[in-house]
Amino acid sequence: MLLNEAILLENFKDAERIIANAFSMSKFFAGDPKGAETYAMVQVRRFRQERDKIPSDKRDISMWIGKANRVNDRQSADAFFYEFSEVVREAEEKTPAFYVMGQQGPIRVTYLENYAAVKKLCGRMRICIRANPQDFESYNRDGALFLIEVRDRKYVFEYSSITNDGSIWDENNEEMDIMDFFDSLNTLYIPSFPSYDMDIADEAMDFFSDMWRMYRRGAV
Repeated sequence: MLLNEAILLENFKDAERIIANAFSMSKFFAGDPKGAETYAMVQVRRFRQERDKIPSDKRDISMWIGKANRVNDRQSADAFFYEFSEVVREAEEKTPAFYVMGQQGPIRVTYLENYAAVKKLCGRMRICIRANPQDFESYNRDGALFLIEVRDRKYVFEYSSITNDGSIWDENNEEMDIMDFFDSLNTLYIPSFPSYDMDIADEAMDFFSDMWRMYRRGAV
């Protein structure tokens, strides 16, 4: 191990301890130093993992150790908690997060968990959720979004947990009736969707499967 790598590792160990102390003074962990210690350890390790995605003026862990050392009351602890957590969150959002919920022949359905996943997987689709992170969040806030790939075509399935309803959008951001979409597939089968213990995503796939069964009953 190189000397500077050893120093960096030691700095991160110090960060876990010192940041935990700062967190313990915040309103979030009042009277729960163990909880503060666990959360600080998780956040510091996430910081380390995503360090190359953090702006250059914020990626030096020594700077955050210094900030944590200056925390001396609940107000400054709360401010530090928000600031450090936000830096980690923003870095993580730059890493695409997605899950293939099911695949059958030429059809694949993928859960788009964050905006980075949309940017990575939705290519040149002219859809609202690719415009910026804020638009993605506005559509994703009360439900879930999925990319449906059918051979060389791509669609977005938007599910609302409030209305227990969904809609299909093509590559040009044109809405399709879900039954018309199923008809365009020209297939007898769609993927099966096992539970992944992701509440809204699983709920959305249950809805999608129910609509498919309704379509098949009407088609025979």
